[in-house]
Amino acid sequence: QFKKDIDEHQSLTESVLQKGEILLQCLLDNTPVLKDVLGRISKQPSELESHADRLYDAILASLDMLAGCTLIPDNTPVAPK
Repeated sequence: QFKKDIDEHQSLTESVLQKGEILLQCLLDNTPVLKDVLGRISKQPSELESHADRLYDAILASLDMLAGCTLIPDNTPVAPK
């Protein structure tokens, strides 16, 4: 009976092994791409923070420039005389 049970499951075993090998090969093939994507994702927060810092500096510089100016009725900045 045991031998019969093993024989009945042989095709299932072979199928599982074959699909496992395909899955393993797929993982091996895609590992470099996944590493690259994860590396890019990990850099995004620092790049966004750097961009935000530059934007903040530009806003501060604009405010500093406007601090010495007054607005006339058409909202055009004019330097004090």
